[in-house]
Amino acid sequence: MTDNVLRPDFVRIATEIELNYSFDAFVVLHGTDTMAYTSSALSFMLEDLGKTVILTGAQIPMSQLRNDAIDNFMGALTIAGHYIIPGTSFRSANEIPSTG
Repeated sequence: MTDNVLRPDFVRIATEIELNYSFDAFVVLHGTDTMAYTSSALSFMLEDLGKTVILTGAQIPMSQLRNDAIDNFMGALTIAGHYIIPGTSFRSANEIPSTG
């Protein structure tokens, strides 16, 4: 359950990304309840990172037969692997709205 993501969680994610700066892009798997909050926080925390950071999750768990998890994850990997989109974005339902 992601309705209790707090500031220390944002800091941990940002720190992990900064520690792995040598990577070209980052995909963060995240619950959908607070994904927008995390994406917004990371956009400020990683403002000058210059790398692509994509958060993705699913409305329907991967364990369910008809789910959006695999498409969202694969889409995020494809975008992160082929495009340079500096800043933090989140991807779901074949869309990638940017938050900064």
